[in-house]
Amino acid sequence: MFLGGITVGLAGTVGVVIDVLIFLVLCGVVSFICMTLPHAVCARLRVEQVFKFYWTVVAGLAALSLVMVWAGL
Repeated sequence: MFLGGITVGLAGTVGVVIDVLIFLVLCGVVSFICMTLPHAVCARLRVEQVFKFYWTVVAGLAALSLVMVWAGL
Protein backbone atom coordinates (compact mmCIF):
# COMPACT_ATOMS: atom_id res chain seq x y z
CA MET A 1 0.00 0.00 0.00
CA PHE A 2 2.74 2.47 0.87
CA LEU A 3 5.94 1.19 -0.78
CA GLY A 4 4.92 1.68 -4.39
CA GLY A 5 1.36 0.79 -3.62
CA ILE A 6 -1.49 0.26 -5.99
CA THR A 7 -1.11 2.25 -9.18
CA VAL A 8 -3.20 2.42 -12.32
CA GLY A 9 -0.15 2.74 -14.55
CA LEU A 10 -1.24 5.96 -16.22
CA ALA A 11 1.30 8.68 -16.82
CA GLY A 12 0.73 12.35 -16.28
CA THR A 13 -1.63 14.30 -14.11
CA VAL A 14 -4.59 11.96 -14.55
CA GLY A 15 -2.60 8.99 -13.31
CA VAL A 16 -1.32 10.88 -10.30
CA VAL A 17 -4.82 12.07 -9.39
CA ILE A 18 -6.23 8.56 -9.67
CA ASP A 19 -3.35 7.14 -7.60
CA VAL A 20 -3.92 9.76 -4.88
CA LEU A 21 -7.65 8.99 -4.84
CA ILE A 22 -6.96 5.27 -4.51
CA PHE A 23 -4.53 5.97 -1.67
CA LEU A 24 -7.07 8.16 0.15
CA VAL A 25 -9.79 5.53 -0.24
CA LEU A 26 -7.47 2.85 1.15
CA CYS A 27 -6.56 5.10 4.10
CA GLY A 28 -10.24 5.71 4.74
CA VAL A 29 -10.99 1.99 4.69
CA VAL A 30 -8.13 1.23 7.09
CA SER A 31 -9.24 4.03 9.41
CA PHE A 32 -12.85 2.83 9.28
CA ILE A 33 -11.81 -0.72 10.13
CA CYS A 34 -9.54 0.45 12.96
CA MET A 35 -12.38 2.45 14.51
CA THR A 36 -15.26 0.01 14.00
CA LEU A 37 -13.51 -3.27 14.77
CA PRO A 38 -12.92 -2.49 18.47
CA HIS A 39 -16.49 -1.22 18.76
CA ALA A 40 -17.88 -4.37 17.13
CA VAL A 41 -15.73 -6.70 19.23
CA CYS A 42 -16.23 -4.89 22.53
CA ALA A 43 -19.72 -3.43 22.41
CA ARG A 44 -19.29 -1.69 25.77
CA LEU A 45 -16.24 0.18 24.53
CA ARG A 46 -17.06 3.84 24.05
CA VAL A 47 -15.69 5.96 21.24
CA GLU A 48 -13.87 8.14 23.79
CA GLN A 49 -12.04 5.09 25.09
CA VAL A 50 -10.98 4.10 21.57
CA PHE A 51 -9.72 7.60 20.86
CA LYS A 52 -7.81 7.63 24.15
CA PHE A 53 -6.19 4.29 23.26
CA TYR A 54 -5.21 5.42 19.76
CA TRP A 55 -3.91 8.81 20.90
CA THR A 56 -1.84 7.35 23.74
CA VAL A 57 -0.68 3.83 22.90
CA VAL A 58 -0.71 3.79 19.10
CA ALA A 59 0.49 7.39 18.66
CA GLY A 60 3.20 6.79 21.26
CA LEU A 61 4.43 3.72 19.42
CA ALA A 62 4.36 5.64 16.14
CA ALA A 63 6.39 8.48 17.68
CA LEU A 64 8.86 5.97 19.10
CA SER A 65 9.16 4.38 15.67
CA LEU A 66 9.86 7.76 14.09
CA VAL A 67 12.58 8.49 16.66
CA MET A 68 14.13 5.08 16.01
CA VAL A 69 14.14 5.69 12.26
CA TRP A 70 15.63 9.15 12.78
CA ALA A 71 18.35 7.65 14.98
CA GLY A 72 19.08 4.96 12.38
CA LEU A 73 18.13 1.97 14.49
